[in-house]
Formats: sequence, C-alpha cells, structure tokens
Amino acid sequence: MIKLQKRLVLMLLFLFVTMAVIACEGLTTLSPTTQSPTTELTATPTTPTTVDPTTAQPTTGSPTTLVPSTGVPTTQSPTTIVPTTLVPTTMQPTTSVVTTAEPNYHDLSVRDAFGENGMVATASSYASKVGVDILKAGGNAFDAAVAIGFALNVTEPNASGVGGGGLLIGYQASSGDSFVYDYREFAPAAATRERYLQGDIQTGDGPGSFGIPMFVDGMLTVLEDYGTMSREEVIGPAIELARYGFEIPYTLADNIQSNFTKLMRSRTEALKIYSSDGFSAIGEGEILINTDLANVL
Repeated sequence: MIKLQKRLVLMLLFLFVTMAVIACEGLTTLSPTTQSPTTELTATPTTPTTVDPTTAQPTTGSPTTLVPSTGVPTTQSPTTIVPTTLVPTTMQPTTSVVTTAEPNYHDLSVRDAFGENGMVATASSYASKVGVDILKAGGNAFDAAVAIGFALNVTEPNASGVGGGGLLIGYQASSGDSFVYDYREFAPAAATRERYLQGDIQTGDGPGSFGIPMFVDGMLTVLEDYGTMSREEVIGPAIELARYGFEIPYTLADNIQSNFTKLMRSRTEALKIYSSDGFSAIGEGEILINTDLANVL
C-alpha cells in the first residue's frame, strides 16, 4: 500500500514537471508581433477663438485637429537657385541750365567790374545799365554812348539834358582813327563879348545863363556817322525811364534838395516833377517820373 502511494506521488510530480516544461516552451515559442510604426501626431493650426466686443460672446473657432501622419518620410525636392541677370542701368546725364543772376547795377558798394566784350561806366547806374543792354542787343560802342547820353538826361538832370551840350572822344578800331565831337552850347547872336564883360548878362542863373542847345544834334550826328542802330532803339530806354520812373539815388536827392529854392520859382512845371506834395523836395528812394521829358524825347 505504501509502495502504491509512492508511485502515485511520483507520477503526479512527473506530470506537474512535464506540464511546467510544456508551459515554458509555449512562452518561448510565441511569434513576435509586428509592431506598427510610431504614429506622429501633426498639429494643424486653426483659427483662434475671438471675442466679439459688441456681444461679449466668443465666436466659434475651428478646434485644433490632430492629423496623424502616415510615418512615410516625405521626399523634399532640392531648392533650385536660379541666378537673376542684372541688367545694367544706363544713367542718362541730365542737362542742367545754369542761370546766372543779373548783377545789381545799383549796388554802389561793388567797386570791381570785369568784361570780355565791353564795359560801360557812367555817373548813373541806370544809364550804365542802358549801355550794357545796347551792347548785348548787338549795338556797338557808339550806339551805347548815344543811348547813355539820352538816359543821363533822365537820371542825372542836374548835369545833363536836352537843353545842354557836350563833347565826345571816339576811337574806331577798324580804321584806327581817333576823333572828337564838340557839340557844346554857344551863345545867342545878341550875346556879344562886350555885354558879358560889362555884366549886362547874368550867367550864373536865369535866362542869361542859357546857351543854344546842341546835345540832340551832337548825339544824332554821332549815331549817323558811326552807329548801327536806329534812333528809336537808342532813345527808347531813356523814354521808358522818364515815363515809368526810377528810384532816386542819394546823389540826385541831394542835388534836388540843394536846388529846391530855384525849383520853387517854377511851381507849375518843376514842382510837379521834383516835389511829391508841392512844398518839399522829393527824396531818396522815391520814384521820379518825368512825363514831359518822355514826350520831348
């Protein structure tokens, strides 16, 4: 009986060990499972949620969707850099017109003057400007001299005028000739030497101081002999100065003031020109207009 029990126990142990071995072999012979590649989650950006300020209610925005990628590596095309062709820019030179401001002929502080084709110098800046303009217009030196003479009648009446005379010294470059024009005034036929010596004629002031005017005759003779322009062209600038006026400089204003007592003798003619109010002399900086002289010229 005891032997039989031992056999049963041994058989049970054998079966138990056998089953345990079979179980272990089953675990080691399991086929490996095929592991799927890791799934990447790609976040697709969506429209953010906004709040409508008028209603204070959030507007519906699309939720963020996670799109699983397939795990298949994408093939990225290489970036092709295409060189650009630079077209050279052609710079066109601009044509700039340089304008030279006309000098201020009335600025007497400027004492230097330079000229390549001619030069004019007179006691009046207005008359000098007339001479320069004549030269620029194609006139010669004699045209300019005649134009200046008539302009001085207007701008320097204390020293020049159609009622006077003058002298002109000339030189003609083409012939090399030098000459003098004498168109000074001469005394009337009744003004004899004896009367002057006896003091019958007062030469300092008044009618006895007058001579026979020769200015116009002398100037027009020079123009006819050596000039190239017409009377209208050379006298025209003086007429404009007399008719439209010019600004009185200090020297002329001083001469008008110094001789104003004499001018007062002719209230009808002189005062309307040399006085702005009929009682006092016209002054520096005021405009002098002499319509009567413009009409005479």
